[in-house]
Amino acid sequence: MAVIELRRAILELGFRGAQIGTAVEGIPLDDARFEPFFTETSKLRAPLTLHTYAVGKRERLEDFQLNNLVGNFFDTGLAAARLVFSGFLDCYPGLKLVLSHGGGYLPYQIGRLDLGFQVRFGKNLNSHPPSEYMKRFFYDTILFDGQALKFLRDPVGAKRLLTGTDLPFNMADVDFRQRINALEIPQSEKELIFYQNAQELFHIAH
Repeated sequence: MAVIELRRAILELGFRGAQIGTAVEGIPLDDARFEPFFTETSKLRAPLTLHTYAVGKRERLEDFQLNNLVGNFFDTGLAAARLVFSGFLDCYPGLKLVLSHGGGYLPYQIGRLDLGFQVRFGKNLNSHPPSEYMKRFFYDTILFDGQALKFLRDPVGAKRLLTGTDLPFNMADVDFRQRINALEIPQSEKELIFYQNAQELFHIAH
């Protein structure tokens, strides 16, 4: 049913991509039962945005809005790490994936993932260290902090960043323009982040 709806959205309605969760009712995206969906997505050259969603309560995250403030980033990082270690990204070399909220925890713990790959080699299914897959993902800029945004840009490059806002929710990044403009990078890279990367990724005419 997901394949049918994806084809309708892309081929009939003219959508340029789709958004899915970081899991499906608790089942990770690298599960073999989802192979037909990702195979079709690759054929259609349709980018996918991964955005976490909460179903029910999560232990220790019910207070202080931690479900949103911490849980969302954990889910995104967990999903991305599974896509790396499971060999999923090797199976779908042409698949375009956008990670919400700056990639969650993935970019900031990539060293730990690399070490785990080295010392526990053979227990994972990926062909290369996790850091070599960093540029397989695209990342939105919703980090709310200029230093964090610079930290993300340095290893993956401006070509992998897309302006994000989370509008109209109360956790929206309303200062995204100032934050991107404050980066000490060429203006040409800022234009990539603001709109050119999105135009290319989603096949939008200039």
